[in-house]
Amino acid sequence: MNLSGLLPLLAGNPHYQQWLDELKDKTSGYRSALPLSRAARPYLLATLSADLGKPIIIITGRPDRAITLHETMRAYLGDATGELGVLRFAEPPALFYEHTPWPREIIGERLQVLASLANQASPIIIASARACMQTTCPPRSFRTSTRIIKRQQLVGLSATMLHWINIGYERASVVEAPGQFSSRGGIVDIYPPATPYPVRLELFGDEIESLRRFDPASQRSQNNLDSITITPASEALARFGPQAAAHMQGWDTEQLPEDIRTTFAQDIAALASGEPFRGIEFYSPYFYDQTSCLLDYLPPGDGLVVLDEPGEIEDAWQELEEKALELREKASADQTMPPDYPLPYLTWDDWRDALGKHTTLALGEQE
Repeated sequence: MNLSGLLPLLAGNPHYQQWLDELKDKTSGYRSALPLSRAARPYLLATLSADLGKPIIIITGRPDRAITLHETMRAYLGDATGELGVLRFAEPPALFYEHTPWPREIIGERLQVLASLANQASPIIIASARACMQTTCPPRSFRTSTRIIKRQQLVGLSATMLHWINIGYERASVVEAPGQFSSRGGIVDIYPPATPYPVRLELFGDEIESLRRFDPASQRSQNNLDSITITPASEALARFGPQAAAHMQGWDTEQLPEDIRTTFAQDIAALASGEPFRGIEFYSPYFYDQTSCLLDYLPPGDGLVVLDEPGEIEDAWQELEEKALELREKASADQTMPPDYPLPYLTWDDWRDALGKHTTLALGEQE
């Protein structure tokens, strides 16, 4: 369904234009509240995104509301495939303190959002409280880990592949999934999670002779490219693994069942060697000296944060915090986490501090 033809109707309304002009003049820290029915919000936000020309992050209380809003926004903007920048910052399915690998599609969706903001694009992003609550890679680390590879560029292949490992890519015999790379003679394949297809580099010596997208199912090459941006393949950059492993030295896992103990031992060995692996996100609170969230990717004054029912967001956040405290007590008692394990999430106070740096629009029901 494509409802984009309706946007000019609202854009031409003089009351809307007056409100838009006032909103454009506001700076960081500005707060505005607008009573509006839930059904009308996607229409307003789609029109606003087209007129504002800046990134918009829409926060909801519940994941199901975020999914519904994401689908509706795509319809209003005619963005069935997401190529126009209507993105969802997905919530990890793993509970806090749960040692469970994140699905590749969830990792890819989150990295696509971070890459879009890091590249100073103007996407419209929908995220639930749970998705925003999870800490992430600091923007500076994400940007400095990102590389642009161009056709006819000279590359040191060994150093390049080592860098890919450092930022979360796993070596594979055949590239089939995001976050993998392979090397066969002068042909190198890599699948950045923030892109829809993997890319094949054909080298002549140290020079990149061609760049092509290819179909991971058939392995057939597609269109030529002039350049490709290689973003991190994980929010937990493997190059910080050794400092995380150092924190595990005093962790007594002898009381754990053998299979769990073996898994943790393998993880710690991979961390110490700087190797990426499935489930590395569990250890990411040790990776960075600063706590970062989605809003840190939005420079102050350069975008808008929309709160879809602020009261519901606060309620959901506090429920998640209460549940997280229970899970931490259980994990501590079961010894399934290190004794000094940092908080893997933002508290409500942390979130309010982050929100205070940005222009904010609160949407609620009409009174």
